[in-house]
Amino acid sequence: GELLRLDAAEMTLGQHPYVDDLCPPGLAFAAPVFAPVAVGALTAVDVTEAAESLGVLAVWTAAELPAGALVAVGEALRSCGDLVALVVADTKERAGLAADRVKVTVEARPAVTDLQAAAKDPSRLGPVAKLQRGALNTRLNEGGLTLIKETFTTQAIDPAFIEPEAVLAQPTFGGGLTLFTCDGAPGEEAA
Repeated sequence: GELLRLDAAEMTLGQHPYVDDLCPPGLAFAAPVFAPVAVGALTAVDVTEAAESLGVLAVWTAAELPAGALVAVGEALRSCGDLVALVVADTKERAGLAADRVKVTVEARPAVTDLQAAAKDPSRLGPVAKLQRGALNTRLNEGGLTLIKETFTTQAIDPAFIEPEAVLAQPTFGGGLTLFTCDGAPGEEAA
């Protein structure tokens, strides 16, 4: 059957606020700073100019946040989507302008676009997780399972979401947070 988004009509007609429309008093805005190359090593992040920008409340790099939150100087860059800094300001515009003033220095490397070639150089691969959910060989020997070794490809798609990506974290009494999020998926959403 057809899967309908519960708030599709209201959101399409502009009768329901998007997360990006919510603006409680005292709201601060964050702007990410992404890696300027898809493959390389992060050699420096200079946030001096960004931190001195009008309206900036904070500028964070991997040195100020928990491990793994941002790519740290000396670590590998594996995507133009890798976050290297985060700027927080009193308006969305000021956060964006300050983020543009972060100076990111990288040592670019040529991209490897073939999985087999990438597998020959472990430094090109991201973190590896080994999962174990049972004795595969035993299950294969017992029958009932077929192991298929093949390379599969799918078309590249880029879904066009109606709602821009946004998250609003609002403090609650007792030290908690209420998160308002959007995920672009049809059906029920938790806000």
